[in-house]
Amino acid sequence: MPTIDAEVLSYFVPEIQEYLETVNRAVAHLRSNPSDNDQILTLFRTVHTIKGSAYTVGFKVIGDLAHPLEDCLVTVRDGGLPVTPVLLNAVDRTTEIVRSLLCRNSNDVAGFQQDIPVVKDALRRIQQGEPVEFVAAPNDSAGPAVVESAPPQQLTAEYIIPQLDFGDLSYFLPEAEGYLQSIENLLLQLEKDPKTKRRPTSYLGMCTRSKDRRTPSTFK
Repeated sequence: MPTIDAEVLSYFVPEIQEYLETVNRAVAHLRSNPSDNDQILTLFRTVHTIKGSAYTVGFKVIGDLAHPLEDCLVTVRDGGLPVTPVLLNAVDRTTEIVRSLLCRNSNDVAGFQQDIPVVKDALRRIQQGEPVEFVAAPNDSAGPAVVESAPPQQLTAEYIIPQLDFGDLSYFLPEAEGYLQSIENLLLQLEKDPKTKRRPTSYLGMCTRSKDRRTPSTFK
């Protein structure tokens, strides 16, 4: 599992846990109101933020898990995919794994190595409209919630629990967090005014600047 500085975890973990609670509330609402566009947008924006925050601190496995979920939600937002129990169960399972990853228990590595590729593959297939059988896991169950097979992937312990250099993060994180907040604001503006041309340029400029400031020890 990746090793992350305790100071980084001290604010990253509570932040992600708060986002996960937002996701859970949105899912609960969508189970009874699957066409609520406001909740769909809330779900998409929150997952997008989880992905960006995870990549920012170098917790790549969480970002890589959130990414296919975000792709599903983009398709839902754009009207290409309905909100179904299968999709919502997939969201629940993804958040369960993310929550477990935040605990950084090395004893769980083998389970993550099995579950993460399965969930990522199922999310990809859901996004593409392929049939997937997802079953909801009980809240107190540590067992897999997916009844599917996925291509075998070798996920290393270092990938699942990464090691980061806090010296690099100490100056990179505040700047990256500022970019993420600006990007979130631009996304909100684009949803209200998608014809605006200046804002996508600003978005791409910030992504380029953020990428150029990465260092080898920050993202392994």
